[in-house]
Amino acid sequence: MDLSLAGGIVIGLGLLALLLPYQWAVYVMVASTLFGATEAVAFGGIGVLPASLFMLFFIVRTLMREDSRAMWASVRIGSPGFWLLLLAGYGCVSALVFPRVLGDSTFVYAIDRSDTSTAQLTLQPLGPVSGNLSQSVYLVGECFLYIAASMTMRRRDASRTIADAFLFLAALNVMAAAIDLLGGAVGVDLLDAIKTAQYSIIDDAAIGSVRRISGTFSESSAFAGFSLPLFAFAANLWLLGYRRKLSGPLAVLTAAFILLSTSSTGYVGLGGYLIVFAMSRSGSVVRASRRRKFQVMTIACVLMVFVVGALIATDSPVITAAANVIDHTLTNKMDSDSGIERSAWNLQSLVNLVDTFGLGVGLGSARASSFIAVTLGNLGLLGAALFALFFYRTVRRRTPALNWGSDRVVSFAAVQALFASLIGATLSGTVFDLGACTYLFAAVAFGVLDVRRTPVVRRMERVR
Repeated sequence: MDLSLAGGIVIGLGLLALLLPYQWAVYVMVASTLFGATEAVAFGGIGVLPASLFMLFFIVRTLMREDSRAMWASVRIGSPGFWLLLLAGYGCVSALVFPRVLGDSTFVYAIDRSDTSTAQLTLQPLGPVSGNLSQSVYLVGECFLYIAASMTMRRRDASRTIADAFLFLAALNVMAAAIDLLGGAVGVDLLDAIKTAQYSIIDDAAIGSVRRISGTFSESSAFAGFSLPLFAFAANLWLLGYRRKLSGPLAVLTAAFILLSTSSTGYVGLGGYLIVFAMSRSGSVVRASRRRKFQVMTIACVLMVFVVGALIATDSPVITAAANVIDHTLTNKMDSDSGIERSAWNLQSLVNLVDTFGLGVGLGSARASSFIAVTLGNLGLLGAALFALFFYRTVRRRTPALNWGSDRVVSFAAVQALFASLIGATLSGTVFDLGACTYLFAAVAFGVLDVRRTPVVRRMERVR
């Protein structure tokens, strides 16, 4: 085992989290997800990120300090936690059994960290690989993280704590993106010291004269996929009136850096989520949000038309640069080497599903380029059904009559962030692991409203 400096810091923070109030643990847990390309601990060929390491302390602290009855409530039959627990169990069984029982029955694009050669990017016969272990560990860990977060959500004012923690994360993400942009302008990689994970780090790519932003992540696509749900969360908090002077600017800046990342995942994901945003029923939470949403979208469309028209009229070089970016990231994306390769991954996942008679090749056995393809190819029809039930029960939660306004606001914003996260994963997710943030959003979306609060006369805090 190799422990890095980052790992030592995380362990120190984790030990403090066992002793300090729960707000400390929530903030550190959320903030640790920012370091998506930092290795904390390495076990052979498998690296552990800060979020995964701190997750252990967060879970232990919750089990030690929270009411044990809340744990059983979070996994009761029919709840999202129940379906997620079944999914985690089925995923582990599939990872252990399927590659051995169905070995050589189909070919896969394997997930194997122990193989550092380029052979892992070619078709190989199905068999056990390191991805079976790593993806199983991630899924089990995030299942327990979901349970722990659901238990924490039963605390009074937990919704405000988690909302503020994610706004803090969004601010850190914006700062990291700004530092990355500044470093690119002066020709120095200012974030290189924290990108120590055993990934292919692509942080100096450019499209023409436009440098791609990757922030604290290994590539621009990962940065855009991480930022998209943060934008959705902050934008909906602003829409519903929670800390508007903070959530509004953070939403705008996050969206701006997603656009500057020149990632096709960011562009298509942002466009797809804005459709969800426009169709969302925010008026059921705060009635005034309907008018506010219409005004914002109208102003944004008018400004966009005006700015684009002005740039075209003045024959600005910005138009040429933007056209070049769009051509590379959207128009000709599928004709590029990357687009062809990722299309082949998705097609092979469907072949795996057919070859295994709908069972899948086992969790972590094969990569793809879409969360849907990964789920079907790895976990088959049963695994896809279990995840669908988990997602459906999370987003279809009815609001009890006895809940504070801030609970309903934060739950609605978390649901929107969950939608945004799955949109991004559907566009470019290569493995089944959705990351800690997705399961935290899911826990908040359902768990905050899963407790009947004592009715009190209380106005939601607003910072104007």
